[in-house]
Amino acid sequence: MRGLTPKEIQDVFHVRPNQKMVKCFEKAMAYNPTPIERIVLDFEGKKFYANLHLNGSKKKSPGVILGPGMDMFKEDWYRAVERYVLPLGL
Repeated sequence: MRGLTPKEIQDVFHVRPNQKMVKCFEKAMAYNPTPIERIVLDFEGKKFYANLHLNGSKKKSPGVILGPGMDMFKEDWYRAVERYVLPLGL
């Protein structure tokens, strides 16, 4: 028997669960009443992956950047955006 290397631990406990969460959310995006797009934001030489919830309007509107943890993301986040952010035209 051998223990896991730090890279294997990172993969098992962080990378794989995140990849599964993203794939699941990408499937759910098709059923959302308002459009959602996966986007990449460049900031200070780093890439941030995000879900852009659109309000359905053709006009330009301000944006809101929210940073939930994995539990909020998988359980309640999309509902909060639909209920409180999109009705404001953001």
